Amino acid sequence: MVKKYKPKPSDTSKVNLSEEVLKLTEELSRNTHKLWANQRINDGWTWGEKRDDEKKQHPCLVPYEELPESEKEYDRTTAMEAIKYIITSGFEIVQKKVETPAELKKRKDGKNIDEIIASFHEISIDNIYGFVSLWQELTDETKSTQPEVYRIVGKKFIELGEPLIAYDILSEGELYFPDDIRIKQLIALTMARSGLIMRALKILKKLHNDGSNDEETLGLLARVHKDLWSNETDESKKTEYLDIACRLYYDAFVDTGGSWTGINAATMKLMRDEVELSHEIAQLVKKDCLDSLEKQGESSYSHWTYATLGEASLILEEYSEAFDWYSKAIEVANRRYGDIKSMRRNARLILNKQNCPGIWNNKIEKCLTIPPVIVFLGGNTNFNCIVGNTHEKSSEEILFNAITEKLKSYGPSIGFSSTYCHVDIIFLEAMDRLKRSTQVVLPYDRDILESDFRLTNQKRHWDKRLEEIINSASNVVVASDVKPDDGNLLAQYVFLLLHGFAEISAKQLETELIPLIVYDEKLDGEQKQIGKIIELLKKYGYSIEVMELKDHIDSKSVLRINKQDDSKSIEKLYSSEMFSTRIMSVLFADAVNFSKLSEKEFPLFVEHFLGMVGRLLEKTEYKPIVMNTWGDGIYLVFSGVQDAGNFALELNAAVTDINWEDYGLPKELSLRIGLHSGPAYSYENPVTHRLDFIGTHICRAARIEPITPPSMVYASQEFAALASAQQIKDFDCEYVGRILLAKKYGTFPTYHVISKKT
Repeated sequence: MVKKYKPKPSDTSKVNLSEEVLKLTEELSRNTHKLWANQRINDGWTWGEKRDDEKKQHPCLVPYEELPESEKEYDRTTAMEAIKYIITSGFEIVQKKVETPAELKKRKDGKNIDEIIASFHEISIDNIYGFVSLWQELTDETKSTQPEVYRIVGKKFIELGEPLIAYDILSEGELYFPDDIRIKQLIALTMARSGLIMRALKILKKLHNDGSNDEETLGLLARVHKDLWSNETDESKKTEYLDIACRLYYDAFVDTGGSWTGINAATMKLMRDEVELSHEIAQLVKKDCLDSLEKQGESSYSHWTYATLGEASLILEEYSEAFDWYSKAIEVANRRYGDIKSMRRNARLILNKQNCPGIWNNKIEKCLTIPPVIVFLGGNTNFNCIVGNTHEKSSEEILFNAITEKLKSYGPSIGFSSTYCHVDIIFLEAMDRLKRSTQVVLPYDRDILESDFRLTNQKRHWDKRLEEIINSASNVVVASDVKPDDGNLLAQYVFLLLHGFAEISAKQLETELIPLIVYDEKLDGEQKQIGKIIELLKKYGYSIEVMELKDHIDSKSVLRINKQDDSKSIEKLYSSEMFSTRIMSVLFADAVNFSKLSEKEFPLFVEHFLGMVGRLLEKTEYKPIVMNTWGDGIYLVFSGVQDAGNFALELNAAVTDINWEDYGLPKELSLRIGLHSGPAYSYENPVTHRLDFIGTHICRAARIEPITPPSMVYASQEFAALASAQQIKDFDCEYVGRILLAKKYGTFPTYHVISKKT
């Protein structure tokens, strides 16, 4: 007899969920899918193109984002109906209040060091900037009580793909705990993840030579040799680096039995075609990881265990299993993009070495994809409050929804934007709603900017909305300390900075950079300023995403701010004429130990040292447009970062290569050279009757030079950003850290300029 089953679920149709709970719909749906998939995988199921109960294959064993919409809707219904049933049963759902970095800061003085350490475990990609601010607010006495504070906080920022922030924190820790091996290891890791391989190698070699033979030191030392092997083009050196990396990983694994060095040893053995030994090590590591999971369960660092299982399965050519483990690793990693980059790096080595079936190669590559970096330009467009609040609000909502849908199409992403106009604010609000990381460039001082936004339309609270997005950003940079008269030039400078910072971030994460621009040809005016930015980006090879404003809202509801003047067009932004009058690159240099010269040596200094500088300026192809000296000081202004950077390196090399004792001068005579780029006022100097420049950015350049080590060239982050935006190939800007500038001018991220020509 067949029983007929007629389910009668509880009627939840009258339950109205709060907005806060509704926001959880997609997260609950995603988690529902994860629970189902996890159970299936534990029962031995794997992915297959169609469901097969005998083979235990299912097409839905994929990340939630790859599910068909019908399957997602099924999960949504399941999740939300469960919530509604709880409410109909008489329970209330109340959101737990999570302490924000700002709230934590208010009562930090009453917290002991263990509570502070615990609070930093809550750092995520969504609240990085708040915790950076909190860290800066903590007193030195609080932070310097034990090295564990620096180890935990530094490691957390490394995992999240912020090696530069981590470097600053760990370098401070090294000052208080100069003998702490773990802090030194983490500093080396920040260098390696930033691409500064030789600096990392120097730290690790010293640790090793001083007797540190633990798994971490040997593993990191092997890692930098693996980087050298990967980057080297000379085959003999390439083989040498591979052999060293392989030996170090293998020795560390034999000595410690650690799964981290073990899986890397297996991968390196595979690269050396030692397949049998590679498989043997991979099997041992795989068993160790499975035993660890069974005994200890999942923890916040289990993503490394899952990734190791994925890599071991990949080495053993168990591709379906490798995909399942990597998927689990990505889920648990929770947007630790720095760690995901490391996982992908080894997976690619193995996939390129093996003859992996195309379908699995593509699936694993897609699984380990790091989200794109989006650099946004709002087209200098504000909403026209004259049209009326209702119309404006409606247009805002339409544009907000359109931008949100565009962002969803990219998947998880990292956003860079200015706060130059209302449309920029809407983009950042959309990113915030989607819980995605943002970095913001303020055009000028925050207080003045908030005041300006307050004046645009008080009913729409643009100033409050600006404050909220700044507080939620993971990083904030101010382009200019003061509000300049020329808003057009500032907009251009801000976009160059934005694009440069985004380019640096994309390179660090080895992911795609997508310029997203909201554009309206009518609002762009006769000079087509935004259109020319689009053409410029295409010239550099970028695929531009353009959202036509007219496709979404009535152009009457918006207006263009800062109408452009043809004399300040984007074409001239990169030309000598434009740069010579406004956005300049400035070089300041002075001679080390000049004050120690004797009276008899001054004429020799002028004749030989300054004479050499003069001759170099005459023959160089990198000509400055303003030149001046006073005593040992050299002041040069260039039309762009390429000329400034190249001449600085030429000058430094020329001074370093000369034996000054041959000319009766001290042999240690050298230069310190500082570089900066930014808007400056051009004028005819009434004293000298020559062209000159003045402004806060000139002052900033002057304060970089005194903190530069002898025989080196340092630059500001603005200079580095512009060099990256313009894709300068002649030199690299390697991050040094946040350095206290001269004359109490604050701390600024500083870069070491290194020639690539040799």
